[in-house]
Amino acid sequence: MNLELASIEPMYVLATIAGIAIPLFSLWAGRRLLDYKEKREKKRRPADYSRSIRIPCASVSDDLMPLIDKLRDEQHIDFANSEMWVFGSDGRYVAKSKGRNCCDRLAHWASQGLTIKYVLIEADHEVRKGPRDLSLKAGGKLDVLILRASHERVDTAILDELETCHPTLFFGAGGRNAAWIEGLHRRDSQYALDVEFVSPNAMHGPEIERFDAYKAKVAHLMAHSEPLVPATAAHAA
Repeated sequence: MNLELASIEPMYVLATIAGIAIPLFSLWAGRRLLDYKEKREKKRRPADYSRSIRIPCASVSDDLMPLIDKLRDEQHIDFANSEMWVFGSDGRYVAKSKGRNCCDRLAHWASQGLTIKYVLIEADHEVRKGPRDLSLKAGGKLDVLILRASHERVDTAILDELETCHPTLFFGAGGRNAAWIEGLHRRDSQYALDVEFVSPNAMHGPEIERFDAYKAKVAHLMAHSEPLVPATAAHAA
C-alpha cells in the first residue's frame, strides 16, 4: 500500500504542475501571437490615407511616431522646416517605458532639425528631470513648457478639455499638416482611447477647421507656460 501511495504522489504533483503550466503557456503563446499581429498591422498602417484613421487604443510611441516616420520618408518632408506640438499631462509619462521610447524618438527628430514644443501641466519637481534632460539633449530644438494651471488668464474650459484629450499637431513643411487627437487619456495611463490620426492627405474642409481650433487652444496654453530650460542653457548644451 505504501509503495502504491509513493508512486501516486509524484504523478499527482506532475499532474498539478502540468495543470498550471499548460494554461499559462497557452496565455503566453496567445499574447505573443496577438503582439505579432498587432506589430504587423501597425507596419501596414498607411500614414497618408485619404480619410482619418481610427485606433481604439494607442500610444504615442507605438502608434503615432511610426506614422510620422512614414510621412517623413514617403513624402520627403523636410524636418528642418517642420514643427510639432505635443501636449502631455504632468510629465510622469516620461518615466515610464513608452514615455522613455517617446523621448528618445523626439530627441532623434530634434537632431534631424524638427522643432518640437512639448507642453506639460503643472509637472511636479520630482518628475521634471526627465523632460529637462530631454530638452538639454535636443540642444535648443525641443522646448519643454510647463503650464501654470493656476494662471488667472488660463481658459479653464480649454484646460479641462485638453487634460484628458492630448492633441499632437504636426506642421509639415509645405503645409503638409497632420493631427493626433485622443478621445480619452487618463493621467496614470500610457495608452489613449478612441484615437484619431488625420494625415496631410485627409486634411481638408472640416479637418482643417478642427486642426486650426486645436492649434488655437494649444497656442493659448503655451502663451501661459514657462520654459523648463532657459533658451541660453538649451543652446549651450
